[in-house]
Amino acid sequence: MRLTYILAATVASASAALVLAQNPQPTQNQVAVPPRALYSMADVARSLEVSDRQRERLDRLTQQTVSDYQARYNRLADVPEAERAARTAELNRQYEAALLKGTRDILDEKQANRYQQLYYQYGGFYTLNDPDVQKRLNLTDAQRKSLRESIDWSDKQMQDITRTSGTDKERAAQL
Repeated sequence: MRLTYILAATVASASAALVLAQNPQPTQNQVAVPPRALYSMADVARSLEVSDRQRERLDRLTQQTVSDYQARYNRLADVPEAERAARTAELNRQYEAALLKGTRDILDEKQANRYQQLYYQYGGFYTLNDPDVQKRLNLTDAQRKSLRESIDWSDKQMQDITRTSGTDKERAAQL
């Protein structure tokens, strides 16, 4: 059981590093940006066999969704640091859900299903925080609580690393 917790913490930390590398947490007065659309990654578009027409429509969808969410991302700079990671994660989840919903109108069923699989894989450990995923996995309240605690711990570690990296990169690498 202890090995499971250690493994979960390790996976959480590694996943958080990947997520934060893709979408770093804003510091005070710094503007946050929405995560990069998964379809825009060459390997993903190629594996989905996205046509030029679909790519144009996905680009328009992404531009519209970014426009719809940018003001909310901008407001994250004013959120206290202790709350920022959780608020950013929730906003990212909402943003990605809006994009995912829109892709279903553009991609065919096979492409859309594969896109969702890739989205979950890309999300790593944080995918388990999605209420729809939790429901499909029938997670108990105790499992949800444990997951939330692991994610909070991981977020705090990443905040410490990000904060430290601004002044001492070697120390941050050790964390």
